[in-house]
Amino acid sequence: MKNNNPYFLGKVYKLHGYKGKVNIFNETDVILDFPNIKYLFIDINSELIPYYVDTISLKKKSIILVKFEDVNSENEAKKLLNCKIYIDKSNFKKKSQSSKKILGYTVEDKNYGILGKVIEIDTQTPQSLLYIKNNNNYPICIPLHEHFIKKINDEDQVITSLIPIELLEINKNSQ
Repeated sequence: MKNNNPYFLGKVYKLHGYKGKVNIFNETDVILDFPNIKYLFIDINSELIPYYVDTISLKKKSIILVKFEDVNSENEAKKLLNCKIYIDKSNFKKKSQSSKKILGYTVEDKNYGILGKVIEIDTQTPQSLLYIKNNNNYPICIPLHEHFIKKINDEDQVITSLIPIELLEINKNSQ
């Protein structure tokens, strides 16, 4: 496994439970592609050792909750306390579309017509979220994901979407 692209992420600062989960304090401002992170490097005696990730998620803005595959107890997890954690740069979330570029674009759903205009993009969550202000003045929040966003037309400033009715109902009912 190559580790020619390591980037300092933070330190293991606390255990989470007694089954081997740890909290990593994220000391960076990079946006991580959580679903695709397969391993992290742990600095043990000045050597970066790859640890395969079983589960990983953002617990709070700067706290990452991780369960490593071969760390299954509190005692095993304690050995990782205060260790520096590195990540391969390929796990940074890539921005294929500049988020600021699509602010103000009209969102038109294939089934439901015009939903409104993009007012905000939240990229600080594991899944980027698109906030749309509709004509009834309630915001719609949808994942900025290829399953929902089908096309972005920069010339006409229109985003074509295909959103399940259940997602629209959740947004409407949360108001």
